[in-house]
Amino acid sequence: MGSVVLDGAVVEPHAMLAAGSLLTPGKRVPTGQLWAGSPAKYMRDLRPGETDVHAEQVARYVKRAGQHTASLKQRG
Repeated sequence: MGSVVLDGAVVEPHAMLAAGSLLTPGKRVPTGQLWAGSPAKYMRDLRPGETDVHAEQVARYVKRAGQHTASLKQRG
């Protein structure tokens, strides 16, 4: 959602980079943390259950992307 991850930067599994953030080269967002800003910096630890909610949101986005792709194929 408009975030930029530059060379060598990593967002670990179950970590979160806020929309519109800029993760500079070589930075690492560790599991369980939220980073935000431009440049991105540590904001807070994720709360219990937040990663579960994010996983559900990701699954919905993936499903919608598949539906969109299928609709484009039907149009020919």
